[in-house]
Order: sequence, then C-alpha cells, then structure tokens
Amino acid sequence: MAQPKTPPPLTKQSKDFYLPGADLYLKVRFQSILCFPCSYDSCFQISDTVFRVHSYFFARDSKMFEKQLEAARNNCETNQARKGSNEDVAIALNGCTVEQFEKFLWVFYNPYVGPLNRTT
Repeated sequence: MAQPKTPPPLTKQSKDFYLPGADLYLKVRFQSILCFPCSYDSCFQISDTVFRVHSYFFARDSKMFEKQLEAARNNCETNQARKGSNEDVAIALNGCTVEQFEKFLWVFYNPYVGPLNRTT
C-alpha cells in the first residue's frame, strides 16, 4: 500500500520584505508537524516564505552570494529562468527561520538610519 504523499509547500510572500523593483528572490522553508506520533511524510506541512530583495547587498557583502549569483548569471540557458530571478526558482536559505532572516534584512532596510554625525 502506497504511503500518502507530502502536500506541496504553501508559499507566501514576506509582508515586510517583498520589495517592488527588487531583483533577487529568496525563500525560507518552515516545516511543522501536523500529527504526533508521525509515521508518514504527510504529517508534515511545509511552508515557504518568499523574500524579494536587492541582490546588490548580498553580492557586495557576501563572497558566497557573490559567487552564487555570478554562477547563476553565467550558467543560465536562454530558455531557462536564472536561479533567484523569480518565485519559482527562488534561492532556498537553509538553517534559519523567517524571523531570523527578517532581523538580518533589517540591517539593510532599517528605516531609522540617518546621516552619521562624524563630530561625535
């Protein structure tokens, strides 16, 4: 007897970091247990949160992202979407939660940053 299949991930856009005009799509995956004890894959619900951000910050401040984005540009076939260029091919981020990634993005998109006063 075949075991039930895992349902496809639920996808939602980040409320604060799905920015119009941004060129990089990243997703953070969250997996929750729907029943316990769990004996089948279908006991898990997977949800993806997609972030649309500016690749500039990631290429500028991370050698890993700089290499990954450059490889995506160089390895992209003409009829294939470049990795990270839309929601369907968003780059998956592992090892963090949505909340952790939002706190990280706040560093780049902090609305309270103003000009630095160099005299103090």
